[in-house]
Amino acid sequence: MNELATLRTIIHYDEDTDDFIISNKNENEVVKNNFMFDDFTISLTGSGKIVGLEIRNASHFLEESGLDKNLLKKVKSAELRVIPKKDFIYIGIIFLFEENKQIIERKVPITYLPIRAIAS
Repeated sequence: MNELATLRTIIHYDEDTDDFIISNKNENEVVKNNFMFDDFTISLTGSGKIVGLEIRNASHFLEESGLDKNLLKKVKSAELRVIPKKDFIYIGIIFLFEENKQIIERKVPITYLPIRAIAS
């Protein structure tokens, strides 16, 4: 009988280095490769599944996305979104922030990557 692996989502913001990390992988999955571009590092399993994202200079990235950089200190949870399209993969994050005792959701696109860039 096969047991379903438990999905673990871990988020971490390091204010000193201004790095935001989200890992969204099953407990039995292992990161085999990292794909780096600009201020982003995408973590892949051996089968090519995207399971993690690191954003360096995260406060600058949030400001460029039209959000207050101080929201990084208020992140309650986040979800990594990976959506395959025809020839591209959409990668984004859904942030949940607490502000004035309210939970606010913000969707932030990271990039659209050609599938061949991830597969190689």
